Order: sequence, then C-alpha cells, then structure tokens
Amino acid sequence: MAGPESVDLPRAVAGADEKRARLLEGDHEVMAEALRLLRSEYVPRAWYIFEGRTCPDVLLIAKDAIVVVEGKRTEPSATTDASWLPGRHQIWRHIDAAWELRGRRAVYGFFIVEGDPEDEGFSVPKHWRSVASHALSPDVLGTSFPHRSGEGLAGNSIRTPGRHHVAPSV
Repeated sequence: MAGPESVDLPRAVAGADEKRARLLEGDHEVMAEALRLLRSEYVPRAWYIFEGRTCPDVLLIAKDAIVVVEGKRTEPSATTDASWLPGRHQIWRHIDAAWELRGRRAVYGFFIVEGDPEDEGFSVPKHWRSVASHALSPDVLGTSFPHRSGEGLAGNSIRTPGRHHVAPSV
C-alpha cells in the first residue's frame, strides 16, 4: 500500500483514533504495522481496516489472471459509493481486493448485464455503456483509489476493450 501525501476522506474517518490518523497522514512506521496486520489477521473495525470484506458475484483465479465479475441483472445501475468513501465504485473495490492477490497475474473485471431489449438482447444497453465509461474516468479512478497514489493506474494498466461483447438473454 502506497498512500498519497494526504487523503481526503469523509468526516467519519477523520475522527478516528490516533493510529488511524497517523496512518492517513502517511506515517511510514504505522503504515508498516498496518500492512503486517492486514496480511496476518482480520479484525473487523480495527484501526487499520477501512471497509469490510468485498464479495463479487464471481471471482475466477487462474494461473495467469484473476477475473472479477459483478452481475447487475436486476439492479438499475452500478453501486458507486462505499460507506466510508462516497464515490468508491463497487467494481473498483472488488478489483482493488483482487489486486492484493494478483502476484504476477493480470486482473480483469467486468459487469454482466441484461442485453438491450430493443434488439432482442444482442447489444449492451446505452445506459450500461455510459456506466462503464464513467467508471473509467480519471475522477472516478482517483476517488476509488485514494490509497494507491497512481500505483497500477498509470499508463496502460487500465484498458477498455474496443467493443462490448454481449451474449443473448436466455
């Protein structure tokens, strides 16, 4: 975990105890302790835990890749806020967790949505194309990864396919 010089977080976090405050200020000693604890134990609501477990609908782990899938069959849109950080998109939260497991593997993530009923389900609805484009905007990436300080976000690390692949609805 590499933190930026300062992270703007909601007031609920800003009032946290001294260790959390030092962590947010980028204290290297406290960051090292937080990383050690994150890798060795999980204590809900501990000073070094900012959010609970994340549960994508599908997580595929292969030799060369980790794939995170968020199904949105019955939901009208993507989830775009976490309780501790407004603007932290759910799909990025899942990918962020997968990033910690990746080793040398590539990490991929995508939504599965219902096809557009106007063409018998053979294309991605305009709304979902817009949701995906918005999720890739610099503002959303910056808000969803305040703790990454550009790690893995620079250059070509985040790519979008040239076209949307759709399987017909069954």
